[in-house]
Amino acid sequence: MRSYIVPIALLIGAIAGCRGTFPIEHRMPPLLIPADARPRAIAVETFEVGAETDPALGQLATRVLTNRIANSTHYELAARPRSGTLVLGGRVRCKITDEQAVRPEQNDEPVQAVAADVTVAIAGATETGDPLFSIVVRPTPADRDRLAGYATEPELLGEELVRACIEAFVADISPRTVTVRGHTPGPLSGSGRTRRAIGKLGEDPAGAVVELTEAVDENPDDAAAWNALGFLSEAAGDLEAASECYLRAIDARPRAAYRSNFERVRALIERRDAMRLDEE
Repeated sequence: MRSYIVPIALLIGAIAGCRGTFPIEHRMPPLLIPADARPRAIAVETFEVGAETDPALGQLATRVLTNRIANSTHYELAARPRSGTLVLGGRVRCKITDEQAVRPEQNDEPVQAVAADVTVAIAGATETGDPLFSIVVRPTPADRDRLAGYATEPELLGEELVRACIEAFVADISPRTVTVRGHTPGPLSGSGRTRRAIGKLGEDPAGAVVELTEAVDENPDDAAAWNALGFLSEAAGDLEAASECYLRAIDARPRAAYRSNFERVRALIERRDAMRLDEE
């Protein structure tokens, strides 16, 4: 079967007792940067702006991203590209349009408001200019709801939406801690190999992979082993392999814990893929 042996650093939460559901916390690699391309430092180039976009928004995007990298615990801000540097640049587009909105606090009377169509295209490259990724970040519905109060202030609305896009991007290039739900089978419901492997997820993940792989080869319906393999793959940043393993766990035994893990990983994959630009 496919090899799941991967170098990972795990942060394990309490694994309670010998059986039952337990939480595992781990530091997940960045969503956008492959593990083998992790930079030591990041250099930020000036953002350009699209047609009908205030140049100040490009300056704002540059400033916010620079400040976030400078204050990051994960990366060093580089004044200029050098060996091992990720170079970030991009383009801001903001189109303001007039519309009518209904405000409940004003007895549902329509009021004149503005809408801002904002996109921030961001490209990452090596210090030699080799492209690593190219994405488009858009404000989420939650961002728009949170900023509804700016609907009569077009300049502030545009600024806050651009700021929200940059903050979301920084989160996607930073490691994040995720809680995965695991399950340890009891003596009568699972193999001893699976229980041993789950018991050493934190101390010996590579050894755990070997035992878990042997467990699912021996019994393809070992749901706990598939779920643990999904955890190890997710911790390594291989979301596709994690999704496959979690789905095999659900197929073998549809526990809520396994479904929660699968749905979280699928949401991450969809977010990552939705931000990819076409090669055109």
